[in-house]
Amino acid sequence: MIPLIGKWDSVDDIDWDALPQQFVMKCNNGSGDVVVCKDKHKLDVEETKVHFRKCLHEQLSVLSGEPHYAKIKPCIIAEELLDASTQPCHSTSMVDYKIWVFDGKPMFTMCIWNREKYHGNVALYDMDWQFHPEWSVWTSHYMKPTEQMPKPGCFDRLMEVAGKLGKGQPAARVDLYVVDDKVYFGEITMTSQGGYQDFYTQDFLDMMGRLTVLPIDKI
Repeated sequence: MIPLIGKWDSVDDIDWDALPQQFVMKCNNGSGDVVVCKDKHKLDVEETKVHFRKCLHEQLSVLSGEPHYAKIKPCIIAEELLDASTQPCHSTSMVDYKIWVFDGKPMFTMCIWNREKYHGNVALYDMDWQFHPEWSVWTSHYMKPTEQMPKPGCFDRLMEVAGKLGKGQPAARVDLYVVDDKVYFGEITMTSQGGYQDFYTQDFLDMMGRLTVLPIDKI
């Protein structure tokens, strides 16, 4: 796990002076609301407060068609900032390894790097780390990379962790990071994008559908 700095139910509970010089802050009920602080002296605290007050009241469960998220009690968390300088290629952000797992069996990895708020480089790889551009729909948000992501040195460990976390789930996307060959947990979701993954081709979506065996299918 990424070391936790703090957790707050309200923006007004945060002691900004006590925070370290670098940190990552986000809400547990949102998506894309992350604030990456690399230098607290340059952080606009008042603007950040406004941002998170708004985030705490967002209804992702309604926007994404995922009603189970409505049961989350919103809060703000801060974590240590991981060192992106150890990435296997030059990237302006941490490399996000989004591993698709089907009942504990990893099958595909979606890598995202050079990630900014609304865009990043995206590549899909199979278990032999072969790049499959035909599985992606490229947009201004999900951009085709000009260079490929090298296979991580701890690939086997990544797959082991993802497989264990996805065991027992018909389909799960397990997001992991790597720093100095050490694996860190990002998140796990069983309903990625609420099913509206238009950045994948229909052929790839059909392939994942065939790999997803629901409990009712086993009866």
